[in-house]
Amino acid sequence: MSVNKKFSKLFLFILAVTLLFVACAGSMPKWFLNPPKSDDKIYGVGVSEKTASIQLGRDVAVANARNDLAAKIQVNVQSMLRTFMQQSGNMEESRALAFSESVGKQVVNVMLTGSDITRTEIRKERYFAQVEISTDSIKKSISAAARNAAAEFTELKAQGALKDLDSAIDKLNIQQ
Repeated sequence: MSVNKKFSKLFLFILAVTLLFVACAGSMPKWFLNPPKSDDKIYGVGVSEKTASIQLGRDVAVANARNDLAAKIQVNVQSMLRTFMQQSGNMEESRALAFSESVGKQVVNVMLTGSDITRTEIRKERYFAQVEISTDSIKKSISAAARNAAAEFTELKAQGALKDLDSAIDKLNIQQ
């Protein structure tokens, strides 16, 4: 095969891959690929495959966008990497075996009070969604959670004090 034919085939292959990439990227909204950035808001984006039920597709895309948003606020990451390497034989005729394994898990658990759906769009069998939350809403949620935790702690202390009082009264009644 001549060099020109090889070059032509390589060029056509690269062109086809490039066109495929451009076509796939063109089927996604720009705001999905590059979500907005702001000092007073946090954005999350999500996607789902288009389903027979438009509502289900929208709900899944919005849920994925909220998950993305929550992961930007707080995420617990656990990961593990194991590597194994073995070599046998002498230097001239050695054989090596290598094995690597990577396992990861991310858990998101955040209360998203005040998140809003700001954009939705259907493109080429996919449903896209964007949600946002203001940093003020996050601060208010944290403040409310702290107040609730303080109230629960106070209630537990009060219950403990009442139990102590009941015990003291029972002791007095036994002694009399």
